[in-house]
Amino acid sequence: MMANTVAVFDTTNVLVGTFSTIQAAVDASSAGYAIHISAGTYAESVVIDVPVSIFGAGAGQTIVAPPSGSGFLINSDLGTSATLAIDGVTFSGSPDASGVEFASTGVLGTLQITNSEFELNYRNGLSVIGGAGGADLDNVVVSNVAFFSNGGDPATQTSSGDGDLIFFQFYGDATISNVAITGAVVGSGPAENAIQFRGDAGPMGSVTLTDVAISGPYEKQPIAVFNYTNIDGMSGTNVTVSSDSTFFQLAANFDGVNGDIDIGALGIDATASPDPVALQGGTAAQVLTGGAEDTVLFGRGGNDSLNGGGGDDLAVYTGSSLDATITATVNGEGFATSFASVTDNNALSGGDEGADALTSVESVTFLGDGATLSVGDPVQLFDGSGNIVGTFTTIQAAVDAAADGYTVLVDAGTYAEQVTVNNIDNLTIRGVNGAVTIEAPASLVQTSTSSSGREVFSIITVEDSDNVVLDGISVDGLGNTTGLSGSNPNNVGVFYRNSSGGLENVDVAGIRDPYAGGVTAGGDPVLSGLQRGVGVQADNDAGPPKPFFMHGGTISDFQKNATVFGYADLDVSGVTVIGGGAQTIIAQNGFQAFGSTGSISGNDISGIGYAGPAFAYSGAVLAFDNTDLNINNNIIVGSNDDDLNAKVVGVFIFDSTAPNSGGSVTGNTISHVDTGVGIYGDIQPSQIAVSANTISNLDASDPFVAGIDHEPNAGLSTAFNLSGSALGDILFGSDANDGLDGLAGDDVMDGGAGDDAIDGGADRDSIDGGAGRDSIIGNNGNDTVAGGLGKDTIAGGKGFDQIAGGDEADNISGGDLNDTLNGDAGNDILSGDLGDDYILAGAGRDVASGGDGNDTVDSGSGDDAVDGVLGRDSLFGGTGADSMLGGGGNDTLNGGSENDTLFGDQALDLLVGGDGDDALNGGGGDDIIFGNGGDDIITFAKGGDQDTIRDFTAGPLASDVIRLVGFGAAFDTFAEVLAAATDDGVHTTIDFGGGDVIILRGVLVSQLNANDFTFG
Repeated sequence: MMANTVAVFDTTNVLVGTFSTIQAAVDASSAGYAIHISAGTYAESVVIDVPVSIFGAGAGQTIVAPPSGSGFLINSDLGTSATLAIDGVTFSGSPDASGVEFASTGVLGTLQITNSEFELNYRNGLSVIGGAGGADLDNVVVSNVAFFSNGGDPATQTSSGDGDLIFFQFYGDATISNVAITGAVVGSGPAENAIQFRGDAGPMGSVTLTDVAISGPYEKQPIAVFNYTNIDGMSGTNVTVSSDSTFFQLAANFDGVNGDIDIGALGIDATASPDPVALQGGTAAQVLTGGAEDTVLFGRGGNDSLNGGGGDDLAVYTGSSLDATITATVNGEGFATSFASVTDNNALSGGDEGADALTSVESVTFLGDGATLSVGDPVQLFDGSGNIVGTFTTIQAAVDAAADGYTVLVDAGTYAEQVTVNNIDNLTIRGVNGAVTIEAPASLVQTSTSSSGREVFSIITVEDSDNVVLDGISVDGLGNTTGLSGSNPNNVGVFYRNSSGGLENVDVAGIRDPYAGGVTAGGDPVLSGLQRGVGVQADNDAGPPKPFFMHGGTISDFQKNATVFGYADLDVSGVTVIGGGAQTIIAQNGFQAFGSTGSISGNDISGIGYAGPAFAYSGAVLAFDNTDLNINNNIIVGSNDDDLNAKVVGVFIFDSTAPNSGGSVTGNTISHVDTGVGIYGDIQPSQIAVSANTISNLDASDPFVAGIDHEPNAGLSTAFNLSGSALGDILFGSDANDGLDGLAGDDVMDGGAGDDAIDGGADRDSIDGGAGRDSIIGNNGNDTVAGGLGKDTIAGGKGFDQIAGGDEADNISGGDLNDTLNGDAGNDILSGDLGDDYILAGAGRDVASGGDGNDTVDSGSGDDAVDGVLGRDSLFGGTGADSMLGGGGNDTLNGGSENDTLFGDQALDLLVGGDGDDALNGGGGDDIIFGNGGDDIITFAKGGDQDTIRDFTAGPLASDVIRLVGFGAAFDTFAEVLAAATDDGVHTTIDFGGGDVIILRGVLVSQLNANDFTFG
């Protein structure tokens, strides 16, 4: 290079001249010349009006630093086919303009800048400005160029558009490659843009960005493309943006473009930037596609397709969310993972934004009402058609925005808030995507007032609403009662007030005061004695019950009651209740229901019991004044396994005012309690059916121990049909016709009035039939049975039974083993059956049968018929004209008073006629006969036996007669009898032959008289 600074060469590379300034060299050049600038700093603003090639010594060596204006200014017509080339020059520090400026008056075919630098220029590094018709520049090439801190100081900039490269009203082609652009804070702030393309009247030309890296801060957006009808000609490769937009907070902004935009196809990667890319469409239908970075999409007019691509993407609408229908793409639990469509339903408000299809868009904003919906928010709100209408950070905010038929979906997490639903019907609040817990905030506020006037502080409150469903949510009170106030406050986990609906798989815990200190016998924390702390409460004013359900879920760590249901139509199943064990201060309860109906079935209740000093019992299920409430198939384990001092009833039912009855208690498995099932009070007009309950491990030391204790008020007309348990039961009937089955266990049963059917079942039962015609079976075991008033049928069954028939005509059988039967008054039928029985027929004309075994029968008063049947029986006729049959065995028959008939039948019998004119027949066997008082007839039949008559009085004036039967002509006269008689000391023996012998004790033959015998 020659000593002069600037050299000019013609088109044949012949030196034209050398100059000290670049401007002088330009002025000396013609089209196509080459200008070579040696290293150094040139403090000048060069106006280039001829197409030349300018070569500096290299970036950082040849420096153009104008004192004012742009370093190079092209503002004239250089020719539409001409090329201006710049290489190896640094443009630095223009105080009021740009490094290279192509003005709106310029005309040029190609502007080429290579291997150069632009730094610290006030307005732009490279500025291409077109007029109303666009810049008259066909092509721009920028390659291997670095831009640093051009533009900036927003406080002093008089118009927008400062930055590194600006193409204003540019519709030509551009190739930008291997370019590094770095923003920096200058004065009051950074520049607006790194690269800006703007065209307001047509499509973008062919613009290619390759290997462009943008970094450092910018006030607006590092890449800005505005207002082209389309940018189909734009492409890029490896365009990276890591800049931070300090004001607009956009890494790139494509605004007002009517054609499709695909940021990924443009090769722009802004993932390293903290700011998103904005794609802003025009009025036509467009496809806007984001890349891997966060993208903001403005579809504006037309039915657009907005694809966010990767990142966290936002669609923006100018209208109101209230005028839009929004749908979402949801996961398997219905939770929105992106938005699927937005339809503008009000074209007159904010312009018609059409019906847009959205893909991979995570947020939607409506400028009209300021609403923003984001799938990143943990709470989502859907309307009844499944359209998403809002997203929120709190559940209460979603509820406040909800209407009838809406669904609130709550993402996995913990929410410290109280939630209140008021006057919203058919609302569902559902937890999704994992565990959802709503826990007590630091201080509780009153959310409702109960039907009894208590101040309610609930975690979730539903009031004056129908069919509100909570699904898959956990509620945790954290043992926090801070904020409770009022005369009688109550803390509740879930509180439904005059509302319907229910809980699906909802867990409730920690609804209590801080622990009192210490542990129970089973190791559980001792709870406070304050009578509050309810897991779930459905509290309705008196009237038709409101439907309420609980399916699944667990209630634990509560203070007073797991649940309280008032005037509810219940469907409660699959719920697990875990009490605090054998508590010593407060008596906990499990399920409590009053004024309700429906079902509490298939639940698991444990750890309920009170072991304190007060006379109080806990109840796993407490039911008061309900109608048709079914308590079935529950598993109840009390706390007596921890502490026998615990007092607990498995199922406790009390009805105080009719009509409150019906329903059932069946199929429950109950253990470690004092009373399995207790039913009391005014049970009418319908029974509560009790059957098939399995009860075990009762506390035998408790004064009220019973498997089933069924004691309704006396005098009811309700017919009860119920069965007890395998343990000792107390089963009382009514004045109606009852059916009582004690099953196993030592039962106490009372049928009351009415025609009752009572079965004591196994073990030692005490049964009272009461008034009415009862059918009673003692069954196995040593039973005590009283038939009571009425004509009863009683069977003792197997066991040592004691049976009293009571007044009127009873039919009593003792069954197996040694029984005691008492017919009492009435014409009874008594049968001892097997065993050595004692039968007292009592008053009335009774029929008594001893049955097998050595029985004792006292027929009592009345004209009775007594049969000893088999065994050594002792039969006593008592008063009345009795008929007595000894049956098989060595029997003793005593007719008692009045005119009795005694027949010894087989074996060696003892017959005592007693007072009265008796008929005595020893029957088969060697019998002993006492006629006693009265005119007795003693029958001796032919049969090979020897009878002894111990008190026979012979002679013509005697009152007793011996009647001979079956001897025929051989002995049909007194003479023939006398011939067979012989004295045996002081006795007479009459031998009829064939083994038939009569011995008359204390009678001589000489004393006999014809009046002493009859024949036939």
